[in-house]
Amino acid sequence: MRIGELSEKLGITVEAIRYYEKEGLLCAPDRTVSNYRVYGEHHLEDLAFVVFCRNIDISLDEIRSLLKLKHSPSESCEPINDAIDNKLTEIDKRLSQLQALKSELQRLRSKCLGHSTIGECEIIKASLTI
Repeated sequence: MRIGELSEKLGITVEAIRYYEKEGLLCAPDRTVSNYRVYGEHHLEDLAFVVFCRNIDISLDEIRSLLKLKHSPSESCEPINDAIDNKLTEIDKRLSQLQALKSELQRLRSKCLGHSTIGECEIIKASLTI
């Protein structure tokens, strides 16, 4: 299949496919005599995996590692479980950081009732004490 068909099937842009290919996440496709890329079923499967991983916030480096594992079906799936566990730990850390940020913003917001001038604004004054 051509790149446009692959793009349509997966709902991603042609540019994204070329990017993933350039990044080494897809093996180079065959080319026709007129130099068009021709993708096989294995390209579709690998690219669907890449899209799935990107949708769950897995980095390109992590995807590279996971693709190697995907191509070794007799290997243990423990490294994949480890990767997901690491991602869950990372998400917990980000959630904690976001919660701390939310608390700080709420604290700052509570200092200003909105009836004062900029010169009296507690939010602006708080930034000057850093």
